[in-house]
Amino acid sequence: MNVDHIKFIYFCISNRCQLKCIMCNNWQNEAETLSISIAEWQKDMDMLTSLINVKMKINFSGAESLLIPGLEEYISISNKF
Repeated sequence: MNVDHIKFIYFCISNRCQLKCIMCNNWQNEAETLSISIAEWQKDMDMLTSLINVKMKINFSGAESLLIPGLEEYISISNKF
């Protein structure tokens, strides 16, 4: 199956916030954290590119996504697609 109409992917790297803002308590919810490993991201990107035959735009989000450890690797993997 090839899909050629998906051109944008919204990707939440993690909902674990590294900041401890006074007005927010999201960082206290450690039991509810969600994050995806770089290996899982590579696997997911491989699967997506086998289904989608157009260039995609990827939006990294979630918590403070620019502070996610390894963000450069997520971006590097994404640039291949």
